[in-house]
Amino acid sequence: MKKINSLSIFVTLACVICLTTFSCKDAETKEEAPAVEEKARAYDISSNEDANIKLVSEFIDALITNKQDKVRSLVTDDFMDYGPSQKDSMNIDQLTYAWTAIDSLRSNQDAGVFVATALVVNEGDLAGEWVNVWGTYTAKENSSGYEYSAPWHRVFKVNDDKISFSRAWFDNLAISLDLGTVVKASKE
Repeated sequence: MKKINSLSIFVTLACVICLTTFSCKDAETKEEAPAVEEKARAYDISSNEDANIKLVSEFIDALITNKQDKVRSLVTDDFMDYGPSQKDSMNIDQLTYAWTAIDSLRSNQDAGVFVATALVVNEGDLAGEWVNVWGTYTAKENSSGYEYSAPWHRVFKVNDDKISFSRAWFDNLAISLDLGTVVKASKE
């Protein structure tokens, strides 16, 4: 019995020593993973979405209704318009002159806007407020009765609540062929 008693004391003592050793040992510290840097999004929906879309809508309406003073009041002094080709560009004087001429030649003009989005580009050369507009322009040529139907897309840059830049994309070749102002190349 003395042997069993010594053995149980030894086992108990060993357990107490192990328990004391491991419980007093500092907990291993886990290295924290480095914080993941969140990359800024290239663009977001603009916080000025409603105001920017309203500005652009007023601009488009003023152009096709020949309200030159209104058009001029909505753009910056250095406003430029580009498109549809790479080499086409106009300042505000040239743009209002062109739309005055169009207004005298066409009736029932409608921009046919069906989508407009307002975004903010967060960084880079294109940083700033942008509005994208898609539509189908329709009108009637007064002299010939020709009816225009041209899908178009235009982007506008907005600075300080005014439009500073716009670029349009549309197919003017189909209309030019229909009107006979451009002749198809013949196959030889």
